[in-house]
Amino acid sequence: MAPIPKELLKTDFTGKSTITLINDYGEKASKILIETTETNSYYGDLRQITGASITLLSEELTKRGMLVQANGDKMISLRVKNMFGDYQIGVFRTSIILSVAAANGYSREFVETNSAWNYQSSFDGTISKVIAAVLNDENIVKYLIQGQK
Repeated sequence: MAPIPKELLKTDFTGKSTITLINDYGEKASKILIETTETNSYYGDLRQITGASITLLSEELTKRGMLVQANGDKMISLRVKNMFGDYQIGVFRTSIILSVAAANGYSREFVETNSAWNYQSSFDGTISKVIAAVLNDENIVKYLIQGQK
């Protein structure tokens, strides 16, 4: 998974919070068919895709001085509700719906789409875009830095 391109990040914040990121799927696999082309079918596991999203979010929060750990002061739950693809003459387009809930009661669904020349690049770019949207959300940022001195 590549880091989020800087041009996607509209907010610039740092913090000292300890954050717990939760995969809302728990340990249960949730396999789906993402796309079928004339020659291939692409499958995914929503729990694993959520895990990849959490890994990227954790990396980005760590870059901002926050500590991601099991028993943090703040908690954010993530769940990829769906991911689907479309292939059209040499271009894969992948879309994702990510549900995010903060322990303060704020929740939102983020929807992002990315296109690339291959499935993996499209997939990775879609996750980067959706995590950038989370980090650009004013209410999420306020929650993350709230109560800091």
